[in-house]
Formats: sequence, C-alpha cells, structure tokens
Amino acid sequence: MILDLGCGSFPKGDVNVDLFLAPIQSAEKLPIEPKKIKNFVLADAHYLPFRDDTFTIVYSSHVLEHLVNPYIALKEFKRVSRAVVYINVPSSKYPNDCRYHLYRWDANTLEHLLKMVFPHVRVYSTEKVAHKIRRKGKPIGLIGDLLLSLMRKFRHYLFWHDQLTAVCYKYPVKFVYTVSDRRNMISDVIRSIKSLRRFVNKEHIIVFYTPPRSKKSYEKLSRLAIVKKVPNVTKPFVFSKAIGESRYGEKVHLCDVDCPNVVFLDADTIVKKNPLNLVYGNFDFSARPGNANKDFDMNVWEGMFAKFGAKPIPMPNTGFMIFKNWCHKEIKNLWLKLINSDLPNPHPKNYLKEQYALAIALAVKRKRIRWMTEREHAFRWLGETNVDTYVLHGRRNFKKELKTKIRRTLRSVLKQCWT
Repeated sequence: MILDLGCGSFPKGDVNVDLFLAPIQSAEKLPIEPKKIKNFVLADAHYLPFRDDTFTIVYSSHVLEHLVNPYIALKEFKRVSRAVVYINVPSSKYPNDCRYHLYRWDANTLEHLLKMVFPHVRVYSTEKVAHKIRRKGKPIGLIGDLLLSLMRKFRHYLFWHDQLTAVCYKYPVKFVYTVSDRRNMISDVIRSIKSLRRFVNKEHIIVFYTPPRSKKSYEKLSRLAIVKKVPNVTKPFVFSKAIGESRYGEKVHLCDVDCPNVVFLDADTIVKKNPLNLVYGNFDFSARPGNANKDFDMNVWEGMFAKFGAKPIPMPNTGFMIFKNWCHKEIKNLWLKLINSDLPNPHPKNYLKEQYALAIALAVKRKRIRWMTEREHAFRWLGETNVDTYVLHGRRNFKKELKTKIRRTLRSVLKQCWT
C-alpha cells in the first residue's frame, strides 16, 4: 500500500494526504477536490492519523521544504512506513521562486538530515554523480567538467538536475562477508562489494577477515568496507575431495554483529538489485533452499533433526541469507556447537557441514523462515544467469558460457533454416 503525502491535485497513492485544499504553488493551479481523489485524508504531515507500519511505501514529493519542522515530519514518515520512504525536494541550486519554501538543501545537507532519522539513506542528484566522475582521472575528468558546465548552463530548463531524490529505508541492516586469503576469494569479494556499494554505504558493510591473511588484501578491503580481523573458531573439515580439509568461510562470525538485522553474502555473489527491499516482512530468516537437497538420503537427514526433537526443514544455501530480529544471536551457540561436532552426512559427495548445522539450529529454535526463489537468489550453476534477480551467485565459467552461446546461436540458425 502506498501513501502519497502532499498529494496535491495529482495523487499517486492508495491513500492520499494533504493539508491545504487550495493550490499554494505556481506550478499547481488546480484546487484539490477531495471527492474526486481516492482515499483522501486531510491531515498534517507532522501528526499523521495512521497506525505504525501501515504503508509499504511512503512517497513525498516537494513537501519537505514547506514544513515547519522537517525532522518531526520525517519521524512520522518512518513511523507509518513498513519499509521504505521516497522523498523528492528541489535542490538549493533550483531558483527559489516560491515564497512558501522554508528550507533549501543540497545533496550533502539533505543526506545529513535524513540520516538523523533513517539508518539507510541514498540521495541522488546529477551534479553529485558528475563530481564523482571528475575524481576518476584526467580523461574522465574532462567528461565530468563538460557535464557540469552543460548542467549549469541549462539548469533552468533541466528540472531533473535541480531535483534531489532520496530513498530511505526504515530498518537498520548490516551486510556481512567472511573471507580469507584462500584461492581467489579476495578478488571475488572485492567484485561483490563493489556491486553492493551501488545501494549501500561503506559503514554498513562488514568483512570478517580470518587467517590466512595479508596486509595487501587488508588494505584493499578497507577501502570498500569495515574490516575486522578475527581468529578461526571452527574445526577444519573435508568439504569435498577437490578442496580438501578447510573451514569453508566460517560464516558463524556473522553472529557477532550488533545489529537486529544482518544480510550475509558469499564472496562469489554479484548484487544486481537493492537487497534492502527484501528485509521487511514477517520472518526471522530467509534464504533459498540448496539444490543439494534433492540428492539427500532423507532417512539420515530426518534423523539428524529427530535427535533434537525438531521438525525437518530443507537445507538453506548460505550464499545469500537474511537474519532478522536478532535471530543470528539466538542461534549462535547452537550453530557453532554443531559445526564443531561430528554430524552425519546425508549427501553422497560433499560434506556441507556448516549448512547442516545452520538448518538444525533454525529448526530447534523454531524460527520463522521465508524461502527465496530464483527471483531473489539465482544460481549460475543452474543456468540462471539471465534471471531478473537480486543476487547472482557463483563464479563465472567463461568456457562454459562461450559454449552455451555458440549452442544457442546454432540452434536459432537451424530453426530459421527449417522454417
């Protein structure tokens, strides 16, 4: 459900709110007709007559600059929102031709104001993007200078330049990786963090760096995220004959994060859409079932749960997981204890011990689980590369991708020949 705050005579929400029925801006000459507007409510943005967490989206366009106390209004926006708040305001560089504008912000001052209320804020403006381009080097800097000069010259005609758009998320969330200097893990995680940084700021990304470590890798990671050097806390085990004895990531370190909501990402993931959109909802844990479940010996799998008097659940794939409501803290001790114990193996080839332990811990603690699909978490190894998803998981196999492209091209050519 969408709430449009300050809807004017052009409402966009399922519920539409405004305080004045007469137009107050020169751009909006039509008076508001409540009978013709869907679910119109006459109310003050400082004191909204709605319960907490009523609306999935709260939308406010060119309202905040008119309010006497924007801080109180933003707290109300957050209170009635269930997930996200979208805010549009004119930039301080926009010609101030309206006498009702009480406040003016640029991208930095608006972001500072919003961060006083919301844990996650992203402010978008064309000039801010151009300044980022300028800092990249001389060739790209010239392009940045050209963009800035064009925008400043035609600013009165380009309304999109003079407008700031902010996306604010209600819930505090930390994004977590666990890595070490094994194989290509550092280069993979740097690629993954860069894809995540399009949606999340550096201070919300934590990398737990376990041995073996190097100073060079630590410096690289520190530029992109908050890096914490931690010791190994689990016993090594043989995941597969090809990999040999290892600790396989030590994801259990995510349980040490002091935040009610934690999103874990494997090093070999690419973030394609904003994962913050998946955090809201009535659940404690969310992940996609591992595709190894179909190869399990179900008698062994169900017996592992029966030992703890718990109802069996599918084994989750741990490449992309969401923990809510301090769930990660509650399962930490049991999860770590099970990882360091000798669990039976229901899989004929691989020993997915860390995932077995997580599934049992979630079942014993009776956590509410929301299972993801390929629309949230896609697997490269299942050929889901082209799926419109939030997270794409798995290392790229360039030889296999080339063979697949050639095979598809030949198939399409043969179809055309036959038809």
